Amino acid sequence: MAIKNRRGEYANFDPYKMLQGEWGITTSGDPNSADGKSVYMCFAAGNVKRMATYDDMVENIDRATEKVQERLTQEVREATAEANSTIQKATQATQSANTAADRANDAAEAAESYVLGDISGKTVTFEMALQRANIQSNDSLAVAFGKLAKFCADLDDHAFSAPVPNLLSDDSTKSLAASMGKALKTDIGDLAQLPTTAKGSLVEAITEQNSALSALVSGLDGGKVIFDEHTYNAGTISVDGSTISGTCTLIYMRIYGSNHRRSIFMGTMISTNDSGWFSKYVTSPKLLIAKNIEDGWYGWYSVPLGN
Repeated sequence: MAIKNRRGEYANFDPYKMLQGEWGITTSGDPNSADGKSVYMCFAAGNVKRMATYDDMVENIDRATEKVQERLTQEVREATAEANSTIQKATQATQSANTAADRANDAAEAAESYVLGDISGKTVTFEMALQRANIQSNDSLAVAFGKLAKFCADLDDHAFSAPVPNLLSDDSTKSLAASMGKALKTDIGDLAQLPTTAKGSLVEAITEQNSALSALVSGLDGGKVIFDEHTYNAGTISVDGSTISGTCTLIYMRIYGSNHRRSIFMGTMISTNDSGWFSKYVTSPKLLIAKNIEDGWYGWYSVPLGN
């Protein structure tokens, strides 16, 4: 008779009903697993830990990496939006300069009315103002032109070209249209939707994720869990008390104590040239478990993954 463990849907899973050293298998509905299936080990009533397979670990790391990439993209887009805001301010400065130029023209026309004769051929000697300031009533022509010259000197090249209405141009002499800021903000989304504790800064959120990943990698490299693949030759492995006549390959996870003398193996058979074992252990939904205590090897046993 096949060895079976406590099993069922995740909605009916009650850790407080489990016994120390007992396995619990959820066949569906586990929110912590992509396919809803998972395996738990009980250390005491109510104290259980979910066992992660190689596929689970790859899936978790991929999801974390993807989130990190999304947050990095969001930071870049925010920087672009900030640059767009600066360009918009430059555009406003251009508009102010145009206003100042209009006022200069008005002042020139007013000055002409006070001068006898035609002044179209007259010249004005002036010095550029040290800082930008609007032309005021009663400014002399020299002062007015000095203010205007300061505005013209402070204008960048992009002030004289139409803003780019897309995010495809790499021309640094042109400004970005203000409408692109809203497009970027829409694409980036809301920082408040981040699943991290830090939500005010993308850098803080990435740092938090990096810390979580570092802790995960440290746990795997600390010598407590090993993932491996091994090929056994004929007569070197037994499963459920029977010795294989051919070869087979297993992938497994080994969990062991600090002295490496007590460990448990959990895995599955992925290939064999023994036809009987192929249908029994490769194509069937069975988990293989082995135990090693003080150099004593207890062999592999299969556990059906199902009700």
